[in-house]
Amino acid sequence: MTLPALQPLRRLVGLETEYAIRFTQAWAESPRPGNDRIYDAMISAVQAQVPTRAGRRRMGRKRVFTANGGSLCYESLPQASHGGLLEGASPECRGPSELLLYQQAQEALLVRACADAADALAGEGYPGEVALLKNGRDGFGNVYGPQENYEVEVARGPALWAWRAGVALLVPLLVVLIPIAWTMLIAVLALAVVVALLLPLLEAIGRGLTGGRSLMGWLVEDGRGERALGYLDIGTSMLLQSPVSLPFALLTHLFAFRRVRRGALAFLLSRPVFSGTGTVEEDGRFGLSEKGPTVRRIMRWSILPAGRAVFDTGNLMKALALPVALEFGPLWRLFRRRQRMQLGLADANRCQIAEYLKIGATTLVIDLAEAGLLDDAPQLRRPLEALRAWIADPTLRVGAAVRGGGQMTALEV
Repeated sequence: MTLPALQPLRRLVGLETEYAIRFTQAWAESPRPGNDRIYDAMISAVQAQVPTRAGRRRMGRKRVFTANGGSLCYESLPQASHGGLLEGASPECRGPSELLLYQQAQEALLVRACADAADALAGEGYPGEVALLKNGRDGFGNVYGPQENYEVEVARGPALWAWRAGVALLVPLLVVLIPIAWTMLIAVLALAVVVALLLPLLEAIGRGLTGGRSLMGWLVEDGRGERALGYLDIGTSMLLQSPVSLPFALLTHLFAFRRVRRGALAFLLSRPVFSGTGTVEEDGRFGLSEKGPTVRRIMRWSILPAGRAVFDTGNLMKALALPVALEFGPLWRLFRRRQRMQLGLADANRCQIAEYLKIGATTLVIDLAEAGLLDDAPQLRRPLEALRAWIADPTLRVGAAVRGGGQMTALEV
């Protein structure tokens, strides 16, 4: 048998890590700034230390790129903009050693920025300590954490042309969608102006309905107004993007990364045995992965952030949606043979050995899959059930059913 020539570790790789923002007040009664304000202070501290360039704004907040190609941005949900996270993205690198070096450099920069941000916030009347948590789940059950990016062939041969044809067929839908989206935006802005003009009248009516309470105060209380606007934003986005995002999701399921998905899936589901950070569940049981229990599908179907998947195609969906904001560059890049494959099943790890193994082994497995050497890799009968069983078993003895009969443990895979 003649094996195809391999060029290992030749693809671009990258990491995106979401850090939870912690602010410890100097004393119990002192005020706490929102996470968005802490993020702004962090970015100002970073800009004072290293050269930066502005990127496209995210959720109204600055996104900056550092001179080495890394980036920092603010991640939040529309209905909770004050409770977001700081996301640090590495530059695109060649292999695990270079990637971890750049991530370590970014984390060192952020550690220095925490102290400077705390000093700036204290000067604004918010005395306290700023810190970042590199984990994947908080005490309220909110799940976040890292994503990995690998440069991979989206398809080849007839499948590649079918992919390109499918993307091209969606372009006319985008052409129709753009004027509709802008019309709705103008309508919303006009409605906001009308509400502002009628605010005194609405305030008087609100006092009558709420027993003398201020309508604005009632809306601000517990973030009711922000949540309402956030859900309106999500609903509007879903309404506008679904005619394009749903057919595109079907297209990705049919053609995108199929060879790698088939050859590498069992490995990706089993690798938390050496790359998981561990977690304690609510019932006191120990699990191997923080993010693993929240993964609900193999590939993403929706633009909603709750659609956590092993293969997260949200970056491709965003590229298709950006023409609505009159940004067409990412759309044309969807026609390229090599795309960014994003993995959503990953834990934020402080152990560098585990991180090196995770990135290096995954890159080699993708090399093998693209070369056709994993076409006979184990195929799990019920992949997500296998994942949940494996990560719930610290003894590494639980088996999962494979196609063709029998069971395999995570270590055996």
